[in-house]
Amino acid sequence: MRDEAPARPRVSTGAGEGLLIESAPVQVRRHLERLSTRLLATCVFALVLLPTAALAQAPPDITPNTSITPTKTVQPWIYQMAIGAVILGVISAALAAEVAAPPFYDLLPFDYPGPLIRVCRTEYGICLIPFTIMPGTPCECVTAEGIWVHGVSIH
Repeated sequence: MRDEAPARPRVSTGAGEGLLIESAPVQVRRHLERLSTRLLATCVFALVLLPTAALAQAPPDITPNTSITPTKTVQPWIYQMAIGAVILGVISAALAAEVAAPPFYDLLPFDYPGPLIRVCRTEYGICLIPFTIMPGTPCECVTAEGIWVHGVSIH
Protein backbone atom coordinates (compact mmCIF):
# COMPACT_ATOMS: atom_id res chain seq x y z
CA MET A 1 0.00 0.00 0.00
CA ARG A 2 1.39 3.37 -1.07
CA ASP A 3 1.35 6.38 1.30
CA GLU A 4 0.08 9.42 -0.51
CA ALA A 5 0.67 12.94 0.69
CA PRO A 6 -2.42 15.12 1.13
CA ALA A 7 -3.22 17.27 -1.88
CA ARG A 8 -1.88 20.82 -1.68
CA PRO A 9 -3.98 23.75 -2.82
CA ARG A 10 -3.18 24.73 -6.38
CA VAL A 11 -3.42 28.36 -7.34
CA SER A 12 -2.21 29.34 -10.76
CA THR A 13 -0.21 32.58 -11.03
CA GLY A 14 0.11 32.61 -14.78
CA ALA A 15 3.90 32.84 -14.38
CA GLY A 16 4.32 29.36 -15.80
CA GLU A 17 6.89 28.10 -13.31
CA GLY A 18 5.83 26.98 -9.84
CA LEU A 19 2.59 27.57 -8.04
CA LEU A 20 2.18 30.35 -5.55
CA ILE A 21 -0.68 31.18 -3.25
CA GLU A 22 -1.65 34.84 -3.17
CA SER A 23 -1.23 36.37 0.25
CA ALA A 24 -3.23 39.21 1.77
CA PRO A 25 -0.55 41.87 0.98
CA VAL A 26 -0.69 40.92 -2.72
CA GLN A 27 -4.48 41.29 -2.73
CA VAL A 28 -4.23 44.65 -0.93
CA ARG A 29 -1.67 45.80 -3.48
CA ARG A 30 -4.02 44.97 -6.36
CA HIS A 31 -6.77 46.98 -4.71
CA LEU A 32 -4.39 49.90 -4.22
CA GLU A 33 -3.32 49.72 -7.86
CA ARG A 34 -6.95 49.86 -8.99
CA LEU A 35 -7.65 52.75 -6.63
CA SER A 36 -4.61 54.71 -7.83
CA THR A 37 -5.59 54.14 -11.47
CA ARG A 38 -9.09 55.42 -10.82
CA LEU A 39 -7.77 58.41 -8.88
CA LEU A 40 -5.38 59.27 -11.72
CA ALA A 41 -8.20 59.04 -14.27
CA THR A 42 -10.39 61.31 -12.11
CA CYS A 43 -7.59 63.89 -11.79
CA VAL A 44 -6.96 63.93 -15.54
CA PHE A 45 -10.69 64.27 -16.20
CA ALA A 46 -10.92 67.17 -13.73
CA LEU A 47 -7.88 68.91 -15.23
CA VAL A 48 -9.41 68.71 -18.68
CA LEU A 49 -12.84 70.06 -17.71
CA LEU A 50 -12.04 72.66 -15.03
CA PRO A 51 -9.82 74.98 -17.13
CA THR A 52 -12.65 75.48 -19.65
CA ALA A 53 -14.80 77.09 -16.93
CA ALA A 54 -11.86 79.29 -15.86
CA LEU A 55 -11.25 80.46 -19.43
CA ALA A 56 -14.82 81.77 -19.64
CA GLN A 57 -14.06 84.29 -16.89
CA ALA A 58 -12.15 87.51 -17.49
CA PRO A 59 -8.63 87.54 -16.04
CA PRO A 60 -8.08 89.87 -13.07
CA ASP A 61 -6.48 93.23 -13.83
CA ILE A 62 -3.38 93.30 -11.62
CA THR A 63 -0.63 95.79 -12.35
CA PRO A 64 2.42 95.86 -10.13
CA ASN A 65 3.49 99.12 -8.53
CA THR A 66 6.82 99.76 -10.25
CA SER A 67 7.74 102.68 -7.99
CA ILE A 68 8.47 100.35 -5.04
CA THR A 69 12.12 99.29 -4.87
CA PRO A 70 13.46 96.49 -2.67
CA THR A 71 15.13 97.54 0.55
CA LYS A 72 18.80 96.91 1.24
CA THR A 73 17.95 94.12 3.70
CA VAL A 74 16.26 91.99 1.03
CA GLN A 75 19.31 91.46 -1.18
CA PRO A 76 21.60 89.98 1.52
CA TRP A 77 18.75 87.65 2.55
CA ILE A 78 18.46 86.36 -1.04
CA TYR A 79 22.21 85.69 -1.18
CA GLN A 80 22.08 83.90 2.18
CA MET A 81 19.27 81.64 0.94
CA ALA A 82 21.19 80.88 -2.27
CA ILE A 83 24.32 79.97 -0.32
CA GLY A 84 22.23 77.83 2.06
CA ALA A 85 20.68 75.99 -0.91
CA VAL A 86 24.13 75.28 -2.38
CA ILE A 87 25.39 73.99 0.99
CA LEU A 88 22.35 71.71 1.38
CA GLY A 89 22.89 70.40 -2.15
CA VAL A 90 26.54 69.58 -1.46
CA ILE A 91 25.68 67.87 1.84
CA SER A 92 22.92 65.76 0.26
CA ALA A 93 25.20 64.75 -2.63
CA ALA A 94 27.93 63.73 -0.18
CA LEU A 95 25.49 61.67 1.88
CA ALA A 96 24.08 59.99 -1.22
CA ALA A 97 27.60 59.02 -2.34
CA GLU A 98 28.27 57.33 1.03
CA VAL A 99 25.24 55.04 0.73
CA ALA A 100 26.29 53.15 -2.37
CA ALA A 101 24.05 50.27 -3.40
CA PRO A 102 25.64 46.87 -4.02
CA PRO A 103 25.65 45.49 -7.58
CA PHE A 104 22.59 43.60 -8.76
CA TYR A 105 22.47 39.85 -8.01
CA ASP A 106 25.59 39.80 -5.74
CA LEU A 107 24.90 37.57 -2.73
CA LEU A 108 24.84 39.54 0.54
CA PRO A 109 24.43 38.39 4.15
CA PHE A 110 20.94 38.33 5.65
CA ASP A 111 21.86 41.19 8.02
CA TYR A 112 23.05 43.56 5.26
CA PRO A 113 22.79 47.06 6.81
CA GLY A 114 21.89 49.11 3.74
CA PRO A 115 18.38 49.81 2.46
CA LEU A 116 17.40 47.70 -0.56
CA ILE A 117 14.31 48.34 -2.70
CA ARG A 118 13.73 44.85 -4.10
CA VAL A 119 15.38 41.75 -2.57
CA CYS A 120 15.81 38.15 -3.71
CA ARG A 121 15.99 35.80 -0.71
CA THR A 122 17.88 32.53 -1.00
CA GLU A 123 18.83 29.98 1.65
CA TYR A 124 22.37 31.44 1.64
CA GLY A 125 21.59 35.17 1.82
CA ILE A 126 19.92 37.99 -0.07
CA CYS A 127 20.74 40.05 -3.14
CA LEU A 128 19.60 43.29 -4.72
CA ILE A 129 17.43 42.81 -7.83
CA PRO A 130 15.76 45.31 -10.19
CA PHE A 131 12.54 46.82 -8.82
CA THR A 132 10.69 45.70 -11.94
CA ILE A 133 10.72 42.11 -10.65
CA MET A 134 7.50 41.59 -8.72
CA PRO A 135 7.47 40.05 -5.21
CA GLY A 136 6.89 36.30 -5.23
CA THR A 137 8.70 35.86 -8.54
CA PRO A 138 11.51 33.27 -8.70
CA CYS A 139 14.94 34.91 -8.88
CA GLU A 140 18.64 34.08 -8.56
CA CYS A 141 21.71 35.47 -6.81
CA VAL A 142 25.35 34.88 -7.69
CA THR A 143 27.91 33.90 -5.03
CA ALA A 144 31.50 35.15 -4.90
CA GLU A 145 32.54 31.90 -6.63
CA GLY A 146 30.19 32.61 -9.54
CA ILE A 147 27.56 30.01 -8.60
CA TRP A 148 23.94 31.04 -9.15
CA VAL A 149 21.55 30.09 -6.34
CA HIS A 150 17.76 30.11 -6.64
CA GLY A 151 15.49 32.23 -4.48
CA VAL A 152 12.25 34.21 -4.37
CA SER A 153 11.71 37.96 -4.56
CA ILE A 154 10.32 39.03 -1.18
CA HIS A 155 9.96 42.84 -1.39
